[in-house]
Amino acid sequence: MLATPNLPEAWYPAIVARPSRFDRRFEISLSRERERERYLAGKFGAQLDANAREEIVRLTSGMSMAFLQEIFVGAALRAMDRGSPPNAEDAREVRAGLVRHARAADRSSTTDAKAGFSR
Repeated sequence: MLATPNLPEAWYPAIVARPSRFDRRFEISLSRERERERYLAGKFGAQLDANAREEIVRLTSGMSMAFLQEIFVGAALRAMDRGSPPNAEDAREVRAGLVRHARAADRSSTTDAKAGFSR
């Protein structure tokens, strides 16, 4: 079994602590600035100038590569609707939407139930 939680501390303790349930744990840290810059350069290519790419790298500090992938996909979809290459404004708009969504999800969660298990 492979489990990929964002908040392993929120899992029901009996599941996590049970012998042979999870034999190994690997933590994948958030992306570093250089990793985000290389990812964006590869995905957007010459469509983003260096200043725009640096801005997006700065704006995505503390975000996982999954968020960065979603920013790229969202920006590409916006650009496709418009009929032109993706730009920094597309990436900023998608990022803002992701941040709003994440904040709303944080507000809707409760501390009474952990990872789908009620007390």
